[in-house]
Amino acid sequence: MPLLFLEEASEFIAQQILNDNVDRELRKMASIFPWIDDETATSYFELNLGDLPSYMEKVSLIANKTYTRGLIVISIYFENTVYFILQGGDGKIDIYIWLSSVIG
Repeated sequence: MPLLFLEEASEFIAQQILNDNVDRELRKMASIFPWIDDETATSYFELNLGDLPSYMEKVSLIANKTYTRGLIVISIYFENTVYFILQGGDGKIDIYIWLSSVIG
């Protein structure tokens, strides 16, 4: 179950990153915040996970590398937080995302 949770979270993140609406909004934001299009910059995003499933309470660490939707998704679950590193299949995209749970 814990690995399935991480795989589903990875699929959700990949789906959102490749969403046309997200792309449109990022392009709008790039006109205001030039670092978004700066290929030498490291971009970080933080989202709230909400409540975690109870079976995740006993999990200390999970790491996974998945290839989905033309992206390479490296995901790490540690201390109620899920970290993602996204790269394009060509290795050109580096996006860092972490999801924090409200459970402390």
